[in-house]
Amino acid sequence: MAAVDVREQAVEYAVGGLSVIPILADGSKAASVKWDPYKSTPATQEEISRWFSNGKVFGIAIVCGKVSGNLGVFDFEYPDVFQKFCELVEIDAPALIAKLPQVATPGKAGQPGRHLYTRTLTPLATGKLARLTPEDALQRTGDKGKTTAIEIRGEGSYVLAPGSP
Repeated sequence: MAAVDVREQAVEYAVGGLSVIPILADGSKAASVKWDPYKSTPATQEEISRWFSNGKVFGIAIVCGKVSGNLGVFDFEYPDVFQKFCELVEIDAPALIAKLPQVATPGKAGQPGRHLYTRTLTPLATGKLARLTPEDALQRTGDKGKTTAIEIRGEGSYVLAPGSP
């Protein structure tokens, strides 16, 4: 498999109507720029070229919300939670999940997670959609405080994107 050109990938996301920002490639998921302006105005092609062509290694994040065409990303931390969500959606909207872009993520506690991308008529609010009980969180992660099972990444947030190192 050929290595992904991060600048090229960032440009493709931008051409597709997504606001992108560079992310530190140190595992922190932190933006490498002050990203507040990009919550409402996408980066220019010149900014994207400067960020991803300067010899430094950055990951890519996609800014959610109105700036990216009302992009919302459902962030599932556990495969069984994602599977149950899909089963419930299938009842009301057959084949919908199969039409939405999906991205595998590291998840929590060694279990793979999933991002499910969608665009909506109005921007989604960022927040927790589903939580585990403290007992279930303790069993899964060893920490009863890690109860998040599903988050919605919407207005005012970002997600790491494919193409990141």
